[in-house]
Amino acid sequence: MKYFLLLLSLLLLGSCGSYEGNSDYKSFNWRLQGVWEKANGESWEDATIKIDYNNISITGTVYHFSGFPRGVELEAYADTSFIYIKVSGEWQTVSYVYWETGSYPKTKMLTLKGHSYYEPEIFKFVEEQY
Repeated sequence: MKYFLLLLSLLLLGSCGSYEGNSDYKSFNWRLQGVWEKANGESWEDATIKIDYNNISITGTVYHFSGFPRGVELEAYADTSFIYIKVSGEWQTVSYVYWETGSYPKTKMLTLKGHSYYEPEIFKFVEEQY
């Protein structure tokens, strides 16, 4: 009887799924969510990237997002080294590196390294998104 209960318990636990759920839905890590402003380049190259839970919007001159629509929310997500953005039904990728500077309070930084013919672009975190 106790083996039956043990087996039943294991089956029930296995069928419940993980804490994060069984969804295939992808999103951005909480560290990336918010507003990022370009930290390198000329003043005419001002650019902002706004990242929410599952979308991204781009304004200004961001070379690694050239050809992407500006000022509209695009379906997107990220893993540990790539941002995936859906444009006209096709997934496009841009590589990135997340890093922090200094001691407390640390500044969150994002380096885009999407296309080899462009210099890396550095963005500084400026605003939380809620």
